[in-house]
Amino acid sequence: MRHALAYEGRARDAVHVWKFGGAWYLTEPFADLLLPHLESLPEPFAKAPLTFIPPHPWRLLRKDFHTPLLLARALGARTGRPVLPLLVKMSLRRPQTALPRKKRLTNVRGTFAFRKGGDLPEAAIVVDDIATTGATLREAVAVLLRAGVRHAASLSLARTP
Repeated sequence: MRHALAYEGRARDAVHVWKFGGAWYLTEPFADLLLPHLESLPEPFAKAPLTFIPPHPWRLLRKDFHTPLLLARALGARTGRPVLPLLVKMSLRRPQTALPRKKRLTNVRGTFAFRKGGDLPEAAIVVDDIATTGATLREAVAVLLRAGVRHAASLSLARTP
């Protein structure tokens, strides 16, 4: 799991405004910060497609954009990598931000499934906006590996210290 920023101080303020305040225009500079981390992944990921932590469809009704998807698309545009919707969110659960650390570790278990259809890539990179415990990214990577993806990595814009 790699990340570009520590989710604290001014970085936290900027990411918070982007994710919760509708400042979608921050996607491009954030992608620029994450790009070196993407490019430094080892060989199985040199040309691997990007995917993203999916939202539950009901959450999209409350917001007109999804930050992990925006970030994946911006990284894909910079690198020529495809962005594939490999995961689907199967259940609507309380947002991780609303839970204490111990509950976050188990809240996402079983919440994702592999999206059927299309070719299965040999490697894939999961993109998320904020990693706190890392449980969401670990669960997404596990789902991809169980589906038959041979190599899976994860990137987040920010990580809670």
